[in-house]
Amino acid sequence: MWGNDAAALVNSMIFSKFPGACPLDFLFPASSNKLSTVGHFAIEGAMGRRESVEPIVSHQMFIDYESKQ
Repeated sequence: MWGNDAAALVNSMIFSKFPGACPLDFLFPASSNKLSTVGHFAIEGAMGRRESVEPIVSHQMFIDYESKQ
């Protein structure tokens, strides 16, 4: 987990600043999510509470949820 977060941080702070870095962005991982966040969205989906909102959970939704806590 820490190695993944470190690689994502290096990518966002250093490598993404280079010209032409966008096509190589898939080589670097995204930052990891907390298990409690994954559990929250799993429970919401299992209880059928996600249908009124967008039914597919994206990585950005995870980031937005974690930033509110």
